[in-house]
Amino acid sequence: MSESPPELILLVPDGYDALPEAYEELELHVDGWYGATVRLIPSPSAFPCVMPLYAGPWAWHDRLHDDLWPRIRRAFYTLDWMDGVGA
Repeated sequence: MSESPPELILLVPDGYDALPEAYEELELHVDGWYGATVRLIPSPSAFPCVMPLYAGPWAWHDRLHDDLWPRIRRAFYTLDWMDGVGA
């Protein structure tokens, strides 16, 4: 039985949207450097930001999260900070 590739699962809270160019860059980087795929799952929980889960056989090293987290943050945005502005 062949091993499934690693997968970066991103739990995306309500109110967050993806920036297409940054999301595509994230997908290409994750595939090119780690041989992994990216899957988005809408999150029913009120996380303060997009939450990454690393599933499958990742080649762990000290800088994995440090490498991916800035790319994840660039790929998503929310306008929730505008709630109450001008009120």
